[in-house]
Amino acid sequence: MLEPSWARFGVRCEKYGTTGSMPVRGYFPFIAVEDKEAGVFWAAGLACSSSWQIEAVRIDENLSISLGLADYEFGHWRKVIHPGDSFTTPECYLTAVEADFDTACDRLLDIQREKLLESQKADRLPLFFNEYCTTWGEPSESNIEKILEVLKGRGYDYFVIDAGWYADSVKGWQDNMGDWRIAKDLFPNGLKTVVEKINSAGMKAGIWFELEVVGKDADVVNDEAHLLTRDGKVIVSGTRRFWDMRSEWVEEYLTERVIDFLNENGFEYIKIDYNDSIGIGCDKADSYGEGLRQCMEATKHFYSKIREQVPGIAIEVCSSGGHRLEPGFMELADYLSFSDAHEEKEIPVIAADLQKLILASKSQIWSVLRKSDELKRIAYSVCAGMYGVLCISGDVFDLDDKQWELTDLGTAFYKKVSPVIAKGITTIYGPFQNSNRALKEYQAGVRYGKNGKALVIAHAFEHSGQLDIDIPLESGYEIEDIYESGDHAVRKEGNILKIGFDESFDAVALLLSRS
Repeated sequence: MLEPSWARFGVRCEKYGTTGSMPVRGYFPFIAVEDKEAGVFWAAGLACSSSWQIEAVRIDENLSISLGLADYEFGHWRKVIHPGDSFTTPECYLTAVEADFDTACDRLLDIQREKLLESQKADRLPLFFNEYCTTWGEPSESNIEKILEVLKGRGYDYFVIDAGWYADSVKGWQDNMGDWRIAKDLFPNGLKTVVEKINSAGMKAGIWFELEVVGKDADVVNDEAHLLTRDGKVIVSGTRRFWDMRSEWVEEYLTERVIDFLNENGFEYIKIDYNDSIGIGCDKADSYGEGLRQCMEATKHFYSKIREQVPGIAIEVCSSGGHRLEPGFMELADYLSFSDAHEEKEIPVIAADLQKLILASKSQIWSVLRKSDELKRIAYSVCAGMYGVLCISGDVFDLDDKQWELTDLGTAFYKKVSPVIAKGITTIYGPFQNSNRALKEYQAGVRYGKNGKALVIAHAFEHSGQLDIDIPLESGYEIEDIYESGDHAVRKEGNILKIGFDESFDAVALLLSRS
């Protein structure tokens, strides 16, 4: 589609991007171009939290790439800049490397590394427990107490209370976001008491909010003066409406309901979710797209206000999983929800792919354990979490001794290898997967740290018979430790690591040391 015409008359243009308030729903704001003859990759990333576009243009033999805010045709964006006014565009990052694609991606990640807060530069990554896949939206003081009895002494750093803590006894919890009142029947003593119990069990307490939206069952749903509109009508997406984050009233309301709430109850972590898009934009600006951009900037301002006014707070950015994984939001976050694939078999593939575009030290990965899991499935899930920050959830009450023993070995191994996860670069081996829902053969990742250590994660997918995989290593590395559910005939021959799998959907992780 980009080949020039014989007379060079026509302009060839391919455009792609994302429209709406979920900037990574469809594409990442990223592009790479390979010059195969020169052995060079050009790569660029855009930090845009609203509608954006990338264009590849050719008139002659040359190729032009542009990245930026969506234009009027694609994203209904235009803005009037009056004399004396100024406007700052989103940042765009560009690199060129005489190397491979992974190196080009890692170069762009240097921008994110440079913007890390001091608290985010630690070698040791925390271990998370999130109760969502344990209670499925029905947390309570009583069941959290029971979970704490199971987790206490197992080395978890954070305990996150997910959605449902504000549930109405009649309306439920899924559609009353916006009022943010503690459910008295679930938490008769309030949440501060629960936070103190979490702290006493050796963990920091976290809480879930979807602060930009108003559910259809909330009392404030009819406060139309402070909700986003388009053509004068309140924007409705599914069961959600949206606060106008540009409004001073909204900022004051959310300061009370979110920031004051965090401080009063002693929370040290907030998971900020966002589960619907406002679409092309909203009123009260030069264009719908400009209204959208203003709202996203106001949202990010509120994120910064949370950090400023809640001492020591850690912030997780979530948007139905990963729909806000662009640099503008990522630099505001301590942790990022990698996906809403809570317990699917494709988790290791998604997590490994994301290492090219987001820092592994921020990428929080679900590892959901079920009482019906075979030991190999426990290892599969825990190993998948080692592509980033490990977050355990699931049937913690019902795991038997062997399942817990293997889980504890896995979380201990994760802590041991976390310096490699935090500061390393990964190479992925294995066949191309035609479908993430029908994985075949295997995936292996080798991540080299900066301390003479390396982490190998190997997942076996669907296969028949014995699966033997060979993984090339840099010279001088030897096996220091192994995490596995059984004997996988792991051995090293020269600079080749050999792993054998008898069964499908199994995994092994190895810590290597350079001698």
